[in-house]
Formats: sequence, structure tokens, C-alpha cells
Amino acid sequence: MGRALRQARRQNQNQPPPVLAEEVSWTDQRKERSRFDIWRWKPQLREWMRAPKVWNGLLFGLVSWLFVAVNLALWLGP
Repeated sequence: MGRALRQARRQNQNQPPPVLAEEVSWTDQRKERSRFDIWRWKPQLREWMRAPKVWNGLLFGLVSWLFVAVNLALWLGP
């Protein structure tokens, strides 16, 4: 926005414009690139990734025990 104001001042003899044009804050639309969207390809994955059972099982079933094991190894290992 600062750059847009500086450019607008240069065009108006160092006076700030009363209203900035909309084109100043929006960039040109880029052409849509071909890309792979996994959520459209397999919509059931979205439901699976949002399931609380998956994340609770991962957090409390794996990560918490892994945290304990790594800390024990760091404390007792060397």
C-alpha cells in the first residue's frame, strides 16, 4: 500500500489522491495452472483428515509416547 501511495503521489504532483483506485491493491489474475487437487480427487480423505478420532489417536497414542521415549534417550543415553 505504501508503494501504491508513492506512485499515486508522483502522478498527482506529490499530493495524495482522495481515493485510491481498486486496481492498486489487486494484482492481475494469473491463468489457472493445471494442478492436482487431492481433495477433489478423493473427497473421502477430507472427512478422514477432519476426524477427531484420527488426530486424538495419533497425538495421544503415538506422539506422547514418542516424546517420552526421546526424552528418556536424551537424558539417559549419553
